[in-house]
Amino acid sequence: MYKYLLTILSFFILTGLQPSYAQGRMDFEEKEHDFGNIKEEDGPTEHTFTFVNKGNQPLTILDVKASCGCTTPSWSNEPIAPDAEGFITASYNPKGRPGVFNKSISVKTDGQPQMTILRIKGEVTPQPKGLRDLYGMDLGNIRVKSNHISMGNVTKGQIETGTLTLYNDSKQPIQLFPGKSTLPEHLTMRISKEVIAPADTATIIVDYNSADKNDWGFVFDYIRLATNDPLEAEKRINVSANIKEDFSSISEGDPTPTLVFETEKHNFGNISAKSKQEFTFNLTNKGNDVLILHKVKPSCGCTASDIGKKVLQPNESTTLKIVYTAPAYSGPQRKAITIISNDPKKSETTLWIEATINN
Repeated sequence: MYKYLLTILSFFILTGLQPSYAQGRMDFEEKEHDFGNIKEEDGPTEHTFTFVNKGNQPLTILDVKASCGCTTPSWSNEPIAPDAEGFITASYNPKGRPGVFNKSISVKTDGQPQMTILRIKGEVTPQPKGLRDLYGMDLGNIRVKSNHISMGNVTKGQIETGTLTLYNDSKQPIQLFPGKSTLPEHLTMRISKEVIAPADTATIIVDYNSADKNDWGFVFDYIRLATNDPLEAEKRINVSANIKEDFSSISEGDPTPTLVFETEKHNFGNISAKSKQEFTFNLTNKGNDVLILHKVKPSCGCTASDIGKKVLQPNESTTLKIVYTAPAYSGPQRKAITIISNDPKKSETTLWIEATINN
């Protein structure tokens, strides 16, 4: 028995280790804290977890990590002597985080246990909406939620209506002049009131006539609203829409066009910076009705396109020539060319060109 104990003791001496009982041991009063309901506007709140070193050696906290950036921990930096108390404080920032939360804090030590998981939880009550939450953008003395009216998907020939609310954030009335405002011909504008009193609102109603817009796909316009605002008399209001073909009258078995490309992707391989590259896509109408190519739209100004014909009879083919100008910087490139047609099964086709630029 004596030889056995001597062997064990020799092992710890030779390896530089101490027996497991000669260690610090972290003993927490609690490992989870519930903040309950906290208000977003009150800012960060914190809780301190305390522990006692119940081992017989000093204990050092090596690292503390929170599961997200919303939780900031601090802790005892000096070794904690046996029977002494240490702490880990967790601060939670509720700003922009309404709702229930449940976060973990991992504590690593040189004692036992080597890793401990603490938890904080609760529920954040959202901050009441203020003026700048409701109208986050300023156009001079007028505030708006956004200066963009999105019409969304608009079927060709359809009239879509969008609205925008204006808030007068000044101490003087602001006059709107719809008759002096400028806007494209396919847009018409109405205003709920022409004079906006301080802290009051007016609504702009915009009618979008897609039949008068000679374009397809995602399109972008803007209105210049005239006012007497001394800070910014003319307000720019952006208007967007995604104009699509109307396929609602097509029944099963009706003749339809079918757009087919020989290939929908081309890789130029390794090319020099600022060089021009060309490739021709071949396409055919394999349907039994006339194919109309409404629009060819490259994703960037670095790509130009030239299509042979925009109207194809059944089984008729044409070409789409692409000219790509490589940028001055090196690296992989991938660009898209979108084709919008009257093919009911594939009204939008995306072609891809790729290259690796070498300086």
